[in-house]
Amino acid sequence: MAPAARLFQKKRGAVIDRIRKLLEEKKMNQRELANKAGMRDSVVSRILEGQTNLTLKTIARIEHALGASLINVP
Repeated sequence: MAPAARLFQKKRGAVIDRIRKLLEEKKMNQRELANKAGMRDSVVSRILEGQTNLTLKTIARIEHALGASLINVP
């Protein structure tokens, strides 16, 4: 696997882990996140299963719904 592909998988995994941690901390489930982010439940499920690529727009919607940052750009 190419270095860029490994880096992508690592970063995607870190974002997914952060979403899961925030859901747990906020005592929210996937359906609640989907509703707050204006997404379908199935989309959130695919995100958390690592089956879809996250766009910056999707990340921003999830950040807004969770009230927390998922990624930081210096």
